[in-house]
Amino acid sequence: MKIYGGEDRKRILSRAFDAREEELKRVREILADVRARGDAAVCDCEKRFDGTELTAGSFRVSEAEFAAGDVHQNPLYRELEEVAREEHSLVV
Repeated sequence: MKIYGGEDRKRILSRAFDAREEELKRVREILADVRARGDAAVCDCEKRFDGTELTAGSFRVSEAEFAAGDVHQNPLYRELEEVAREEHSLVV
């Protein structure tokens, strides 16, 4: 097994973070769109990513459903929840 150190290790480790940064950039763009357009942006994302047609009135999550899930543990989901609460578009 080869052990990398110094600059080699930095270079190798940075590749993983560079790829993740692109993903996080896209997530931030989606969150900004949701902040700006609210439910319409969520419906557009649902159609694009999951292929389903939602309307603002058809995607409510009950408090019990939300509490049973673990998505609220992820910081990005918590940020999305905050945006939704600000827009009063998600009942939790």
